[in-house]
Amino acid sequence: MSAPTRSPTAEGARGRFAPLRLGRRVGGPREQPVRRRPGWLRAHRGRVGRYALTSVVATGVSEATLLELYGAHLLGASAAAVAASAAGVIPSYLLSRYWIWPEADRHRPGRQALAFWVVALISLGLSTLLTGMAAANSPSGHLTHLAVVGVAYVGTYGVLWVAKFAVYQRYLFRTVGGLGDSDAVSVPPR
Repeated sequence: MSAPTRSPTAEGARGRFAPLRLGRRVGGPREQPVRRRPGWLRAHRGRVGRYALTSVVATGVSEATLLELYGAHLLGASAAAVAASAAGVIPSYLLSRYWIWPEADRHRPGRQALAFWVVALISLGLSTLLTGMAAANSPSGHLTHLAVVGVAYVGTYGVLWVAKFAVYQRYLFRTVGGLGDSDAVSVPPR
């Protein structure tokens, strides 16, 4: 089965109306690959994947801390959310700095850590507020109540996930001179 052909014009068979198949221009003695600029997500898919795995680890640590502290009646919902967020920030920062963005500027690590904690505190404020609201308005059964509080906590961080990645990528873990993105697609030298 061959590709549908279009009638050639004065430009010839390799011209503007040549048939296209699977991203390659067809019709001449030599096929030339069509150069496409990769989308942002495609160019950064490794980094986004590592960020997702880091988030899974940090969220797992946070959620386990929250459910243990709140479920055992050691802390109230808001205090448990604070402790859970603090517990999750530690693996999140370390994995972000050394695994997701290993080529990031290392000249001011204190400033970088402070900025990371500021973003974490903003997330903490929102999660504490929404977790407390969920606890105050959830049904009274222990398991149902616990489930509602847990979903509110994880849901808050799910919404903030994309915004935090953008802040980290653009401002916090910038590379020196904008170079060094290990996931970027490059053209090999000739």
